[in-house]
Amino acid sequence: MKAANNPNLGLALFDFDGTITTADTYTKFLLNTTPLYRIVVGALVLSPFILLHKLGRYPTAKLRPRLTFFAFWRRKVASTKRQVNNFSAKFMDSVILDRALTEIRWHQTQGHEIAVVSANVNIYLAAWCRRHQVNLISSELAVQKRRKNERYTGKYLNGDCSNEKKALAIQSQYELANYSHICAYGDTQEDMPMLALANKKYFQWQEIA
Repeated sequence: MKAANNPNLGLALFDFDGTITTADTYTKFLLNTTPLYRIVVGALVLSPFILLHKLGRYPTAKLRPRLTFFAFWRRKVASTKRQVNNFSAKFMDSVILDRALTEIRWHQTQGHEIAVVSANVNIYLAAWCRRHQVNLISSELAVQKRRKNERYTGKYLNGDCSNEKKALAIQSQYELANYSHICAYGDTQEDMPMLALANKKYFQWQEIA
């Protein structure tokens, strides 16, 4: 969606978990949409990585794809999407910050382009973004087609959309030089490369240099 050349055009980039929401939602999403046997097997196999993560010695950006693989490997696309959409419809609005929605609405009244840029998987965030009329840049699950069935491979098409990959994904979607002002909102170190693209940066809702 390369933008047309418009010197007055603005762009607003929002991280999702912890920025638009009150806290991490991806863990709860996985626990509520993953079959129990997968949770048990995944917890056993990944326990060393989970422990290292809790000790601060294994980054979220590496753990997240492992958790995602166990949750989605070989699951049917159609039935999984229905389950995910049902969870999202019931849960998502309960964790959205009023402040974030107010900011999104303000950018919309100004005619700015708006994108949620998240390491969460696309099937989880797509419905919410459509409902609020914002674009989505996120980790994307790969799909394998076999005859009439489509199943998730459990892997990402372009890797985990965090850290530098957030910035690269934004640059592949938007011609940043065409925007006169860019605002970016994040809450963790994973968001810093995205914030570096902006001339107005907000970290945990505080403007930073």
